[in-house]
Amino acid sequence: MVVINTSAPSISWNAFTRKLVISEDLVNSLRHVTAQSQGYYPFCVNGKEYRANMDRDGKIQVLRNWEGSGLISRLFRTNHGHCSKALAEKLNTMTKLDFNDLMQHRRECSPTYAENFSRLCAELKNRVDHDPDSEDLHGLFREASDEQRLKEFMDSMETSKLDSFDLGNKDLANIVKRSKPVLDILKVQDIIAKHEQGEKDKKIAARFLEVLCDSYASMEQKQCKENALSTMAFCYSRAKVDGKFSKTSLAGSMPLFCIPKGTTYEDAAKLGVSDQVPYLTSAVLSNWSERPSGTNPSPVPPKSKRSVIQGGVSSSVSMDIHRDLISELNQRFNSKNIHR
Repeated sequence: MVVINTSAPSISWNAFTRKLVISEDLVNSLRHVTAQSQGYYPFCVNGKEYRANMDRDGKIQVLRNWEGSGLISRLFRTNHGHCSKALAEKLNTMTKLDFNDLMQHRRECSPTYAENFSRLCAELKNRVDHDPDSEDLHGLFREASDEQRLKEFMDSMETSKLDSFDLGNKDLANIVKRSKPVLDILKVQDIIAKHEQGEKDKKIAARFLEVLCDSYASMEQKQCKENALSTMAFCYSRAKVDGKFSKTSLAGSMPLFCIPKGTTYEDAAKLGVSDQVPYLTSAVLSNWSERPSGTNPSPVPPKSKRSVIQGGVSSSVSMDIHRDLISELNQRFNSKNIHR
């Protein structure tokens, strides 16, 4: 389980003013941890225990923990307590961009999605390798796709094993691009300043790999990130120096670096971000090797037949939780001499 210190002063509930005090950074952390949890995510505010989970539409629910007096009534009272209501409202207040990022984070933690994503990456590699001069590769990673079509397809990847991907190259590339990790550009400034050009690019790629290995607790999500980078690097290696499917267009379309929040336009200009980002992205992609950290399984090439979406959605809460709850209820019934 991902550990986050939610008992710190950065999150508290003022019972007098009935207001939640929580930093924006912690809001984002709670969103991502909740998305990553396969069941309920427990945390503590002002000494009181809460549980959060996310439904399939990305809606986060926060409830008081099932402990202490009033256990049975709390099972049927959604968002019990003012603090849990305020937390739910705060966690669900986000921009469209934040929401898409949160949903992608949740998808990547699904074993089914991770397996399908590996197959999708293999499909795109096969197409690029088969005919790197094809006009169908022009605009790869650069041109946008229909959002609703991608969402529906990625939702199916999360729930059912797919054997083929009836999407165009542009659509496949956009799905891959959504899983790419992004590194703060300031974290490689020391490398840029200290090393010679040839050694510098290798050091930048190594730093990116180091951050990739340390940034994701979920093995499935880490596999998705590695598969995305491996696929982007493969496409980059097959691209020409110039042209419509070129290394320059790909490096500019697949930025792997960003400037930190709060950086002014003037500061960005001093850093030369507009020039640095394509160069740094190119340095990572040109020095990336297959299975760099050893966690990325060999992708299985998809079959040629059309995909068949199988029904059914795996439960987000394990049976152990249900068994524990039933056991706890029985103990409380017995202790109060309650008989059915």
